[in-house]
Parts: sequence; C-alpha cells; structure tokens
Amino acid sequence: MAKKTGRLSKEEKDTIKRLADSMTVADIADQLQRSYDAVNDYIKNDLKIGLSSVEKAAYTLEDRPYWKELEAQFTTDELELFKYHWSRIISQFKDDVFPTEELQVVDVIKLEILMNRCLKGNKENIEQINTYDAMIRDERSRDKDQQDHDHIINMERQVAGLRASQESLNRDYRELQAKKASMLREMKGTREQRIKRLEDSKQSFTS
Repeated sequence: MAKKTGRLSKEEKDTIKRLADSMTVADIADQLQRSYDAVNDYIKNDLKIGLSSVEKAAYTLEDRPYWKELEAQFTTDELELFKYHWSRIISQFKDDVFPTEELQVVDVIKLEILMNRCLKGNKENIEQINTYDAMIRDERSRDKDQQDHDHIINMERQVAGLRASQESLNRDYRELQAKKASMLREMKGTREQRIKRLEDSKQSFTS
C-alpha cells in the first residue's frame, strides 16, 4: 500500500504523541501509513524526543529570542552551519554556559560565517578573473585588425576591479580571523578562570 504524503493531520500528530514513548518510529509509521522520515522528523523537531545531546543543543538555539534576528541576517545554508557550530560548542560545554559566554559563542560563530563568505567571494572572484583572462588571451590571439580593443580594455578593467575586490576580501578575512582568535582566547581564559575558582572553592570546603 502506498504511503500517504503531505502534512501530518492533527489526528496523526496526536497519535504520534500518544505512541512515541511506547512504540518505535517504524511501527508508528506503518500504523499511520506514513514514511519513516515524516514521523521521525515530527518526533524530533516538534516533540524533541530521541535527540542526541548535539541535536538538543541545536534545537535550543531556535528557542532563543535572537533566533529571528539570525534568520534575518543569514541564509538558510548559513543558518544550518550556525546550528552545527552552536550545537557542538554548547554540547562540549555540557550546557554549563553563562549568558555572557552564550553571547560570545554567538559572536564567534557569526565571525566564522562571515569568514566563509569572504572565502566564497574570493573563490568567485578567482573564477571570474580566470574566465576574463582566457577571453582576453583569446581576443589578443586574433590578428590585430580583427581585435576588439574596446572589449579588451573593458575586460581588463573588470579584472582590475575583481583583483581589488579580492584584496579587500583577503583583508577582511584576516581581520575577522584575528577577532575570532582573540575571542576564542578570551572564552578559554574566562572558562579556565571559572573552573579554577570552582576547584579552589571545592578544595577549601573539603579542607
């Protein structure tokens, strides 16, 4: 029998909620005649059941008040990367994160994404420069009386503009990289100080 497609109905969602703790995803999917992925996605995304520590951390980000701002600032692919970095860092900290540290984590990930944008822009510039260079060589290979000199000059200007953009992107990348390294050192230092204070307090209490 063919599996049903489309959005889950309210009745189907209620059934999944009722059975999620007592039946496997595969059995629930068979009972509802739905695909495994449809049921599994609802259980994880909406009910937050069966998540790994990394997945839990990723979903908690969407509950933050500033998530809407992040959605307005970054593309869908960048948001997926944001959640990936967020979940791994927060999971690494074992959810032991102060509000100020949380903001530092957000800022570090923002810098990482902006660095990626610089690298992507640089790659696009290189590809365009190579394309223009090939076109210029092709045009110059013609007999002089057949060359389109205005076209050559225009392409050379395009290449010059792309090279200037490339230098700007490289400069921005280095600045972002320096800021990120500084913030990571600050986060590490702050965290080590916290751990040391906790260890000192335990030792004092024990003694």
